[in-house]
Amino acid sequence: MEQKSARFDPLLAALCAGTAAVLLAVCSWSSPLYPYHCGGDANIYFTIGRNMLDGLVPYRDLIDQKGPLLFFIQMLGALVSRQSFLGVWLLEVAAGTVFLYFSARTVQLFAPRAAALLGVPLTALAAWSGDAFASGSTAEEYTLPALAFGLYLFCRAFARDSRWRPALPLFFVNGLLAGAVLWTKYTMLGFHFAWMASFALLLWLGEKDFAVRACLVFLGGMAAVSAAVLAWFGANGALDELWDVYFYRNIFHYGTPATHWSEPLYNIFMAGAETLLRNPLLAVLCVLGALAAVLSRSMLAPAGRAGLCALVFFTALFMWGASRGFPYYGLLFACFLPLGVAAAGRAAQRFLPRPGKLLAGALAGLCAVCAALSLWLSPNTWFMGYEREELPQSIFADYIREQGGETLLTWGILDVGFYTFSDITPTCPYFCRLNLFDNEELEGMAADMVRRGEFDFVVTANNHAMYEELTEHYELVLTATEPTPDGRDAFFNLYQRVK
Repeated sequence: MEQKSARFDPLLAALCAGTAAVLLAVCSWSSPLYPYHCGGDANIYFTIGRNMLDGLVPYRDLIDQKGPLLFFIQMLGALVSRQSFLGVWLLEVAAGTVFLYFSARTVQLFAPRAAALLGVPLTALAAWSGDAFASGSTAEEYTLPALAFGLYLFCRAFARDSRWRPALPLFFVNGLLAGAVLWTKYTMLGFHFAWMASFALLLWLGEKDFAVRACLVFLGGMAAVSAAVLAWFGANGALDELWDVYFYRNIFHYGTPATHWSEPLYNIFMAGAETLLRNPLLAVLCVLGALAAVLSRSMLAPAGRAGLCALVFFTALFMWGASRGFPYYGLLFACFLPLGVAAAGRAAQRFLPRPGKLLAGALAGLCAVCAALSLWLSPNTWFMGYEREELPQSIFADYIREQGGETLLTWGILDVGFYTFSDITPTCPYFCRLNLFDNEELEGMAADMVRRGEFDFVVTANNHAMYEELTEHYELVLTATEPTPDGRDAFFNLYQRVK
């Protein structure tokens, strides 16, 4: 296909925004269609983000191992609402719009415009209706726009017979995005590592001086973001805590060190296979796109095919090399969906409707079908019919307010919204359980505060292993249940300090 204009496409952008709003309203627990986002990780991020508005600093005052930019995103969401995820959902829609827009632009490099337009709802359905999406508001979801933009630049430059190369400002922009990824979740940097390496090699073979400048400008973009982050933490006196939690604890207390050189490859194979099996639509389009792009000589130049293999491999290596992690890690590979859509569009080119009423009708019908399928395919829609007042978070918050409670600890479990419902600022940096190993020091901090009776209320879950610390200063006042996807209720207990 001939190179398409790089000018902004307002019609495509409007389609992407509408599709993102509808599909994310169905698939994300952050949306107004759900009573609340009860995901543990999402609430940890939101608790930290909303309390940053009151001057608290991540890692120093509230501890979680994710990157600081993720907390800044949640802080922006809390500006809209401190007691709901409405602002977070709006940010998800914005990120989803950018992701869909650059995915469609990538499709348009290889297939007719009709395929790019029709591919928008298909890309959204494949990315957001599977297990890899989790319940929304993950680091992977917010990173997809940066990867989609990078893949668009890559495919535009490495398309067969393409003579286009990114100008230095585009290398700087992608460096800024890589810096943002670094400070969101650094194990997602594999894509940008391979991206810059591919361009550096290509340019070195032709223009060595420009290759060096491109690398330096890219690194300059990363440095600019890093300087801003470090300056903020330095101004707040929290550089040591930033290093200790985000880097040291993540490196030495999250994954497990490899005992054999083949272990990272084993992790990649097993986690990749699990991702493909649990996300069939994502798997079909990604595998189709990868095979078409690598095996076909009409999409990418030889260097592009090799570079694409590097993008996929290093994305997987950085993400899964040290640990097979969690199912939502696989969402990162949704950035490769446009290659599958493009391959399908090229194969069905003769059957695609021409621009006009027929295309508009087909697009409207496909959007409606994808919205309906998302209601069926998404693992999250079971929670849609519940009322906010039914949740344990609401029941406990009402009682805490009636009793004049001012301090709270969610103990031994992930934060699932009790701080947000009660509008209470955590007073313990270890304000909930974290997905870290060797946490005795942090857990001991919370346990000592419980033994001293420093919290007005403590929330635990059933089968809690540390009830003995509660016996001296606390009594059980409420028990409530929350539904789960498998139909078994989760039990939560509210303990009140004995006056």
